[in-house]
Amino acid sequence: MHELIVTSPVGLVPRELENSYPARFYDIPVIGLWYEDEKLMMKNLLKIILKKINMIT
Repeated sequence: MHELIVTSPVGLVPRELENSYPARFYDIPVIGLWYEDEKLMMKNLLKIILKKINMIT
């Protein structure tokens, strides 16, 4: 099982890489609102990962 951190602007960050550059800088202050393009990016990234691990077709 892999844990992914969903973050903008970095994207999906595997927990194993959260202390590596540039992922370690994902934890920035946010207002809690995501722009539509950020949501679309996350959706597409999740689709790619789920396809690679054969969770979706």
